[in-house]
Amino acid sequence: MLAYSMVGVSVAALAAGILVALRRKAARTRSDSLDIAAFIGGLVLLASLMVAATPPFLAMLDAISASLPADGWPRTALFGALMGVLVFLATRVLFADLLASLLLWATRRDNEDAQPLATIVKDRLILATVSACLFAAFFALVGFDIAWLPLLALPLLVAALPIYQGQIHPWIEYRKAREVEDQELLEIRAWLRETYKDGRMPRFKIRVRETNLNNAMATGGMFGHLIVVGGGLLKNMEPQELKAILAHEMAHVVNRDMLWLTLISIAGSALFITWLNVVSPGPLVLAGGINLVAGFALLLVGAAISFYPLPAIFSPRLEFRADRVAATMLGDTRALASALTRMSELTETPLDQRTWTHPSYKARLEALARLQERLPK
Repeated sequence: MLAYSMVGVSVAALAAGILVALRRKAARTRSDSLDIAAFIGGLVLLASLMVAATPPFLAMLDAISASLPADGWPRTALFGALMGVLVFLATRVLFADLLASLLLWATRRDNEDAQPLATIVKDRLILATVSACLFAAFFALVGFDIAWLPLLALPLLVAALPIYQGQIHPWIEYRKAREVEDQELLEIRAWLRETYKDGRMPRFKIRVRETNLNNAMATGGMFGHLIVVGGGLLKNMEPQELKAILAHEMAHVVNRDMLWLTLISIAGSALFITWLNVVSPGPLVLAGGINLVAGFALLLVGAAISFYPLPAIFSPRLEFRADRVAATMLGDTRALASALTRMSELTETPLDQRTWTHPSYKARLEALARLQERLPK
């Protein structure tokens, strides 16, 4: 197993060298191919470190298992809590937070939404605790050895975390963002008051994220409707452009897009759990040796199949629809088109670059141009 860890460390060192070379190249130029190479290099680096750390991790797991109660639901609940924390650390911290940080470093981009380390740690601790509680509840019910109890608990495990992340956590994350002051955005506040008059448009809380973030986000959940505007937009956008951005985010809430994205996330969780049951990579990971590589590969393949295709299919459609609704609200597409062009400049994103959740700015601008021809003159 020591030799196995050394191979993982060697591959990680090679991936780190590639990332250093990409960072040097990024000082001279930026391109989509460089971004893709940095993403793959970061993924290989983290996966290799994970493989290298597996032997000591398995030894630690054996020690923890020996200290747990001999049998019954307390043992399975404690084991479930441990697995919940590990799943969260692997999926959110390792392959989301750290991978994003590596990508930003290798491509020499700044993190516009940089927050104090203490805030990030507190946020991740809250999410890890939620994940641990959900897994503990599910495994505890399994520990009772009653056939129908796991079936009762499965919806809890599948749905609770996406609901928390989509409907509850945004309010926890943005609760300290300051509210828009009375003297700010006077024109936009007057426009909002007009939109509320007939009662067809829900009321929104608008807050400002005090960072250089050139973006905005909306959530509509059990605590009401919230729009958070990045400090970069507040400083760099003209009032009409900012109004168009707010209209786009309001359209997401009116269209219940957050609910749809939560349902997509629940579907992804269900697919992942189905994959784990059909393929069973757990025994391969615990077996060690070359089987461990196969187990981790199956985990990553399952996560990719479960969590990426559905958002990639539906999220861009939701963005196009929010653009259409926002332009209809404003009676014109030009302010939103100007705002999208400005955002492309502020974020240094090429107009033709798309992501797995958003269409390219070019495609959105072309769709707005076609819509403008159909709007009343």
